[in-house]
Amino acid sequence: LFAGFSTFSYAEGKMGLTITGLDASGDAAEMSRGVEQTRSEDIQGVFATFFIEKDLGPMSVGLDINPMDIASGSVTNVRSGGGAFNNQTNTAEIEVTENIGVYGMLDLGDTGAYVKAMISSHKMEAETTIMNKTTTDTQTNSNYPSERFFGGHLSIGVERDLGDLFIRGEA
Repeated sequence: LFAGFSTFSYAEGKMGLTITGLDASGDAAEMSRGVEQTRSEDIQGVFATFFIEKDLGPMSVGLDINPMDIASGSVTNVRSGGGAFNNQTNTAEIEVTENIGVYGMLDLGDTGAYVKAMISSHKMEAETTIMNKTTTDTQTNSNYPSERFFGGHLSIGVERDLGDLFIRGEA
């Protein structure tokens, strides 16, 4: 995860825009009628968040907000194996909303280097569609409840002042 910042300072803190590049991998397993299916996905993307932070001497605290929802696109799962659910295709649309992070930063001397620890909160909603190819019935189900999940982030970065502006690089 790499982030770049282009922002401005005010007397007791800072605010700005964060541009983040994401490269993530995920694994999932589903158990249905005694059969487990697994799937792995790789996700790459770029997104922007807004932040505001308060200086507290060698430490800062901040709030990071992504005002946009993150949509997954369609994911399909083709089932075959007999019985009433033979040749059934399940399709899911995933949306991640309410993306908020709270963080603390600690300066590492006068070099502009710092460490940052953040806790983020996200809400995931899924809508599924089932298409039975033998009867051409289509159903929409809400059998995957909304979930709130939390993430932990630890990064190291460097900040450079440019007068009234500053720029950060972080990994």
